[in-house]
This record gives sequence, C-alpha cells and structure tokens, in this order.
Amino acid sequence: FESHDISAFVKEGENRLRIMVAAGWGEDDSWVDWVADDNPIGILRPCYLELRNKVAIERVVVRTALTPRKEMSVLVSVTNMSARAFSGKVMAGGKGDANEPPEFSAEVSLAPGEGRTVALMRPWPEAELWNPATPKLYRLSTALCDGNRMVDQYVVRFGYRELRWEGTDHRAILNGHPFIMTRSSYSDFTWNSAANREAFALLRERGFVGARVFMGKNGTIDLPRLADDADEYGFLVTATAFSGWGAGYKTEVFWSRWRRFLGQMIDSCINHPSIVCWGLSNEFGTVYGGNNNATNEVRQGEVGEWVGRKDPTRPWVCHGEIE
Repeated sequence: FESHDISAFVKEGENRLRIMVAAGWGEDDSWVDWVADDNPIGILRPCYLELRNKVAIERVVVRTALTPRKEMSVLVSVTNMSARAFSGKVMAGGKGDANEPPEFSAEVSLAPGEGRTVALMRPWPEAELWNPATPKLYRLSTALCDGNRMVDQYVVRFGYRELRWEGTDHRAILNGHPFIMTRSSYSDFTWNSAANREAFALLRERGFVGARVFMGKNGTIDLPRLADDADEYGFLVTATAFSGWGAGYKTEVFWSRWRRFLGQMIDSCINHPSIVCWGLSNEFGTVYGGNNNATNEVRQGEVGEWVGRKDPTRPWVCHGEIE
C-alpha cells in the first residue's frame, strides 16, 4: 500500500525507475519478526507508475446510508499542485435510477498548492442493496472540469449497503436487518479469482458468511484484489493488518509506522462493501505483548479511535485484545 511522489527526481529525457526491498526496516526490525519462519521478503504486490495532472482528483470515497433515509455521500479530494489558482466543477453520477447513481456537482476553487475535500450528498431511493445474497455493484465516475474541459477523471466501484450497531451489546445491523457474522479465520486466499471463489463457496457450505483475512502469516495476500472477488461473490471480510508480535517489544519507531500502514490499508479498500471490519492487530498486547501491557492497551485504543474517525462506517478490533 506504499506510495511515493517522485516528481522531483524525474528529469528531461529517459528516466529509469528501480525498486528495491531491503531485508530490514532500519531503526526497528520488529515489524517483520516472523520473517525467519515463513514470511517472504520481496516485492509481493504489483508496482505501477501513475501519471497525473497538476490539478487532479486524489481519491473518491463513497458512503451509503439507509438511516434515517436512503442517502448517498461522495467525498472527492482534489489538489492543485500548479502555480496558478484553479476554479472549476466536480461532477459525478447520472440518472439516479436502479442502474446508475444520481447526479452530483459542486463548484471548487483551489489556491496554488491547496488541497480540499468536496462533500456531495444526494438521496437515492432507487438504489439496489448489496448483501451476501444479492451483491449488486455500481460504478461512479467523477470528473473534475475546467469549463467544458475535463481536467481529471476518477472511477470507483461500490455497493450500496449500511452497516451499523445498536444497543449496549452492539448488535450488528446490515441493511436494517440483524445478522450474525459467522466467520472463519482463513489466510489461504490467492491471486487467482477462480480459486478465491472456490474458497468462498467451501466456507459458505460450512456455514460461514465471511472470514478474517490475516495479513501476517501469508504476506502475499493482495487485499484490494481479494476484496474485488469478495464484492462480486457477496463474502464478508474482516481485514486484519500485520502488526508483528508483541506490542511490549516495539520501539517508538513502530507506532507511527503502524498508523501509517493502517491508513494506507483503509485508503486502498475504503469503497469495498465486502469489507465490514478493520482488524488492527492479532495477539499483539496483553498476555501476548511483553512488557508495559497497560500502556500498550492505551496506545492501541488511541490508534483504534483514529481509525474510527478515518472510517466511521466500520468497526475496528484488536483480535484477542481490546475492542
């Protein structure tokens, strides 16, 4: 999920980009403390070079709700890295029927170097709901326009569903109906979509509607690709980040890196309806965590609260720890 702006290093003429992965993490190797056993080190996910205009759409986040009414929100983050002020319009959607999201539009003005998130909201009563039985998916195309000229375009796929919790026992409500997420812990998903669908079907035959996908022991899982398959099949995913082993053994360097990694994981999968929960760690603190358990529990809670603010539409858990 790592990305780097290399604009300052690109020179006129031919350029060569080399990507290297080192065996350690510099000041703190504890992040990859299972490498000696069975965690591979290397470039595990596709790398690509993205070219963008100086005035561009950075990301688009779709949020869908049924309570108190059927309403869709679109958060469009735009940046102006040019030396000139920009004034234009953000436009998205279309007919607003059962096959296409409603039309959104808003004016946007950006000073040189400025970034801003434009929040758009419209009711969409005709939307068909995404759920494990009928995993209906939509596409939303968002354009940034300067007059009649389209400056940039950003397309996302999403499902219309609402996940919320009620009562002191936090009963899960999916699309207005209580449900129990009977899930398995399963980390043998692959890069092959057909194999993933076979795994979904096998788990469903055994009574599971979802799985906790643990990113530690099998570092080759490509979560966005797996979430694409789960979106289409109607399989619920708890995405659990790799935090290594034992919070009490981490240095100060780890905690800022962990938060950054979690943010990148969330940003890469924020629009996938199949992902219903963020797992921040596994067997990371308390009895597993080494020293300073009380302090580490507080620090985990602080990171969890930050995750909750970043994505208020899903719960977070620290498996075996605090919730």
